[in-house]
Amino acid sequence: VLLCWYTGTAFSTYDCLYAICGMLIVFASWLFSRNKKEFLYSRPMTIFYLLMIIVTSSVFSFTSASLLDTFILPVFQSSVGFSAFDNYAEVLRQFNMGTFFSYLVPRIPLTVLDRIICTLAGFGIYRLLVKYDFTCR
Repeated sequence: VLLCWYTGTAFSTYDCLYAICGMLIVFASWLFSRNKKEFLYSRPMTIFYLLMIIVTSSVFSFTSASLLDTFILPVFQSSVGFSAFDNYAEVLRQFNMGTFFSYLVPRIPLTVLDRIICTLAGFGIYRLLVKYDFTCR
């Protein structure tokens, strides 16, 4: 709200619903990392847990965003494209692909790449904090 006021852009309730996607990403990360001792068991186990976080949070993120676009976007009567995903979704709908899948398919590559970068960066920051003995344990 403050950012909209500061930049002079219109406030959209629909945009706030994307916080659900962020909450699901946090939940997926917490689900697999709540017991930090398992990460330190071995390097292959650490890689396995990081991959599980990446896969689970990616699926939660692109599925929830696609569900929002499929079922909630029509309620807000928005005919103007919201993002670049809307442009791809429109093309896919012209190929008789369902609405949900037309929103889902373009999100997959970008969401997975985003989750890879964020998860590995977050783990790297965590390891640095542990190395320099900040209270993360």
